[in-house]
Amino acid sequence: MAHFVEAARELRTSPFFVEEYHTLSISLRQGDPKEKIKGEFPDTNVIRSTLVPFRRLWHQNEPRHYARVTKILKRYVPEFRWFLDSLTLDGNRSAVRQLPWFKGLSLSLIDVIDVWLNTRYHHVGKSPRRGRFTRAGFERLNEGIGPVLFEYYFLSAVHEAGIAFFNILQCAESFLRGFAARGLTPSFALDPHPAEANVNRRTPGITPPEDTPEQRVWRLRRRNHYDGLSRFLTLIEAQDPIVAQILSDCSSFDDFAARCNITLQQTEDIGSIDKEDCTHFGGCIDNHPTAMRNRHSRRGFVAKRRDGVLLWGEDYLPVLRDQYLEFRTAFLKEPFE
Repeated sequence: MAHFVEAARELRTSPFFVEEYHTLSISLRQGDPKEKIKGEFPDTNVIRSTLVPFRRLWHQNEPRHYARVTKILKRYVPEFRWFLDSLTLDGNRSAVRQLPWFKGLSLSLIDVIDVWLNTRYHHVGKSPRRGRFTRAGFERLNEGIGPVLFEYYFLSAVHEAGIAFFNILQCAESFLRGFAARGLTPSFALDPHPAEANVNRRTPGITPPEDTPEQRVWRLRRRNHYDGLSRFLTLIEAQDPIVAQILSDCSSFDDFAARCNITLQQTEDIGSIDKEDCTHFGGCIDNHPTAMRNRHSRRGFVAKRRDGVLLWGEDYLPVLRDQYLEFRTAFLKEPFE
């Protein structure tokens, strides 16, 4: 269990899940042949670094294998069963498989991850003990699906599986906390070694050589975790240097909005808004960890009037207030992660 927690935490903080997944996209027009499909993918070094902890959670022979950990949790913590059952990785419930390009494929979400890991990244193909696919099979799939769509399918599948792992992680951490309350702890430390506090690690091309406050804001705004707040900052046309200047002084979202001279006005019905008098419409939704913690997902809407007043409804402001506190904590944290 502790080995799973260690690997899942490492995966959760990998650049692919923290910052780079938002760059994953493909562009195509209806009727275009697969040769004309274009993609925007993370750097291959980012992908490789992500797959190291991912493989530890994915491979059946690993003590960290997600299915093995899930089985233990369901056996000893019955109240987790309904939640863990909903995380089963199969072709019928995969969000990726619902995309129109992959609905007709016989290659499941599990298969596409296996074929890439076992023939492209970690192994060399089929063997008596490892894998069901050969490199020749990979090449046939690559040609049949198209290289851009094939890699997009793989990276999207890794992301979907990773989100499932992070949900299992919450249960595993709770499980270990129960043992800790009785004085039982893992045989190794799950938290970073104290020496890490004296080590400054940088990744070329990812970590700026000088981590300025403005660069911190730029990076945080591109994390899916703060999507609602990031959209709000775009809506009010707040530039990164200005945000960085006043962020440390404002301990709450309301203080921040006041410093930016933003007027927020609540409205109960978006239908009552004069759309001709508005220049922008948008919304926000809880990030995934918050929704899981609250056991429901809050959402809200916002409209920007021509005079600059922001009309908001439902849970728009409560969501922003929570995201602001998390954003500010990450901004002030040393060293930046």
